[in-house]
Amino acid sequence: MRQNLKMKVLGLHLQNFLDFCTLQGLSQPPLKEKFNLLDLDLCDNTVYIDVELYLKVLNHVVQRLDDKALGVKYGRYLNLKSLGLIYEISMKVSNIQEALFYLNEYVDNTFPLIQVVLSPDPKRDNGFELTMQCRGEYGDPASRCLLESFTLVVYRELSAMGSHHEYSLKILFDRCCSSSAPSDLPVIFASQYGVSAERYNLEHSLDGLKKIKLGELIPAFLEQMNRVELQPSPNHLAMKTKAALLNLANPALPSLGQVADFFNMSVRNFQRALQQESTSFRKIRKGVKVELAKHLLLNSAFSVQDIASVLGYAAPSAFLRSFKKSTNKTPLKFRKELWF
Repeated sequence: MRQNLKMKVLGLHLQNFLDFCTLQGLSQPPLKEKFNLLDLDLCDNTVYIDVELYLKVLNHVVQRLDDKALGVKYGRYLNLKSLGLIYEISMKVSNIQEALFYLNEYVDNTFPLIQVVLSPDPKRDNGFELTMQCRGEYGDPASRCLLESFTLVVYRELSAMGSHHEYSLKILFDRCCSSSAPSDLPVIFASQYGVSAERYNLEHSLDGLKKIKLGELIPAFLEQMNRVELQPSPNHLAMKTKAALLNLANPALPSLGQVADFFNMSVRNFQRALQQESTSFRKIRKGVKVELAKHLLLNSAFSVQDIASVLGYAAPSAFLRSFKKSTNKTPLKFRKELWF
């Protein structure tokens, strides 16, 4: 095993974590000043930092927030970013086995704190397990945060890549930490973290990715994210809510309960806090949907039915009514005017 503290972490991974901390109520500038990060451009893909520095920031945040579900929340927060990574990998490969190889290579090169181990599942025919292991002793709960967040990212990748009619995926979750397990996802309590796949063909083509058209979808979300300013303002929670909606997307937008839980608030208190800023979750979510729909309508690869499905509408007719109420135009009329 390599010596962990001699390895490097891509700075962008730390920036993603700091952005997550902002939504959890920790200001970025003091954190960056405390750990001498103010002069580093962590968004530059050529900037790497010492593993030791990443772990210092992680341990500090874990202690400050004192949230047992922090790893799961961070894993969910990375939904959109992991979709972008999945799309990049999919452009290089033709099947799931190759995709897992490139994922492992990406982790080794940019985030070597975690090791992914692929092995046949002895309890299931035509199945396998991907287990997550820390490459060193990072201390609990920092190790737990790393393993839980990374497990959710890998589960998200496999879910996006395959066809749910042909396999069964479940999250392996440490039974000692069962209280923080995601209640809305299939979980098996075990002695380790990972993903268990039953009837899962590693040579399966990446049809799941084609169905959600990530090539057009990811830019739509990223454009919206770039407009979100997370500086203190009279409508600070409203802006944080919009950022959370986009980051937690998978690609459907999260529910009221999921976003309230992300902010460690009850649904009632969350709604009251937004009312004090003269807005509501429903209004913010609807505004995000309309802006995403406008972007997606620019591309003929998306039909009205596709857009309705991606944005989580129960039926295309519901999307039509909502879009027309917001813009005074039908989606098709809006698209036609853009083209001509």
